[in-house]
Amino acid sequence: MDHHLEPDEWAELTPAERVRRCRAMASEAQRFSSGTEGEIRNIYFALSLNWLALASEIERAESEPSTKS
Repeated sequence: MDHHLEPDEWAELTPAERVRRCRAMASEAQRFSSGTEGEIRNIYFALSLNWLALASEIERAESEPSTKS
């Protein structure tokens, strides 16, 4: 997976693409956590949860009615 993403590239992604990217990063962080021990394992696991939370937040924001005029 290509981990390098510039801020302007993120802005060009659709919400669905952002969600996919977040979930892929969560999966990778979870994979890393299973290959480590101790505090590093906990950090990778927490990181995976944060990526999943971001994906959920993006989905939630997209499902809300738009307040734009």
